[in-house]
Amino acid sequence: MYSGKASAELIEEALQSANAFDRNSAMQELEWRRREEIDKLIKRVKDKDAPPLSRYFAVRLLGLYRDRRAIPILVENLDWKYKGDVAIGAISVFNSYPCAAALAQFYTECAGPVLGEFVGLRKDSISDEMLILRVHLLETAYPNRVEPWGTDDAMSVVERYMDRMAPEGTDARANMVRLLEKLKERRR
Repeated sequence: MYSGKASAELIEEALQSANAFDRNSAMQELEWRRREEIDKLIKRVKDKDAPPLSRYFAVRLLGLYRDRRAIPILVENLDWKYKGDVAIGAISVFNSYPCAAALAQFYTECAGPVLGEFVGLRKDSISDEMLILRVHLLETAYPNRVEPWGTDDAMSVVERYMDRMAPEGTDARANMVRLLEKLKERRR
């Protein structure tokens, strides 16, 4: 179970336990402890029987740690809606969807896995709420900016993804067309 120690305490313990002249050992100890903590958090998120508040905070911590090993688990649980009360600050579409909030911390790293999961869904199983959640997530990863060096925006990422997809008539294609329409709608 998660020990509840703050990162500063873990760092201090690791530094004290390693020889003062052996920086490599201290860094290895810190990395080992970080990986161990992330593994525990991932296990907590996978445990559907865990208390919802415990899962909620495990998800939020995974977003803060931004360890790539968490992306598949967060994508798998993307539509998990937390129904409890947590004072989070500003109202956001992500407040009820902690996995979306955590994935937003990964910025562009999450777009491929999120789109890959989305095209694999049956088109008749996608609610408007699920669609809007993915739109917000993509817009967070690829904000609509006008810059001289031409960075990507969410629409161009989806269009490029569609170029590599199966032809018309598939659920995957229909899902992406719907996603692209929603992105265009929000841009107006």
